[in-house]
Amino acid sequence: MTALLLFAWRVHLHRSEYLWNEYPTALGDHDYYTKLSDNDFYNGALVLPDRGEGLFRRMEKPVSRQDERMIKVTRDASDRVFVYADPREPKRLFLKVADDRYIEFGERNAWPEYQPPKAIPVTPSL
Repeated sequence: MTALLLFAWRVHLHRSEYLWNEYPTALGDHDYYTKLSDNDFYNGALVLPDRGEGLFRRMEKPVSRQDERMIKVTRDASDRVFVYADPREPKRLFLKVADDRYIEFGERNAWPEYQPPKAIPVTPSL
């Protein structure tokens, strides 16, 4: 009885240590995607543990998806963020940007390869 009382008192004092609810969906996840590399459109920055090559960011603006519908697939190789999929479209992978907001990652989109601008020769004027 004494042990139970001590345990209850410890839980009461340190409640946050005992709140470890883990959901199979995106509810409660606060590991938001910010940026994985210098340019996620051109660098395959999202690396999954079972894939060798990286995945590319496929959209500019986040799309609206319900957190309770988005299913956790895995964590990225750097263990920074969860990767999610919509059960209606399981092949599309997303990273959470904010509550109910997601950015899609996948194979390289049709973004043209970046070419730095060439310098234009300047002719001196008299």
